[in-house]
Amino acid sequence: MVNYHRSWVVSLPGLCSYPLIFDAPTSSFDTIKRKHFFEVLSECNEQTILLTKDFTDETSKSKGMLYSDEFKNVKRDTAYIIRLDEPFDQENLATINTVLTKI
Repeated sequence: MVNYHRSWVVSLPGLCSYPLIFDAPTSSFDTIKRKHFFEVLSECNEQTILLTKDFTDETSKSKGMLYSDEFKNVKRDTAYIIRLDEPFDQENLATINTVLTKI
C-alpha cells in the first residue's frame, strides 16, 4: 500500500508543506476501509482538517449529536462539532448562527 501521507503532492523538498483538507472523504467507505483511512491519516505530520458526518447520530435532539463507538477509536488531536444554532428563520439568513463545540 502506498503511504499517501508522504506523497510529493503534500510536501516537496525545499518547499513549504500544505495542510490537507478533506470534505467527507469516507462517506462511501465501509467500516474496515474507513478504519484503515484514519490509521494512515493519523501518521501524517501535516496539518489535517477533515469534515465528516460519518460518526454522528441525531437521534436525541435533547443531547444534540451522539457519537458512535467507532469515533471514540479514531486517533486525533482535536475534534469539533459544528452545528446550526436553533431556532432560526429560514427566510432571514441574518438569524443563522453556527455553534462550534470542542469534543
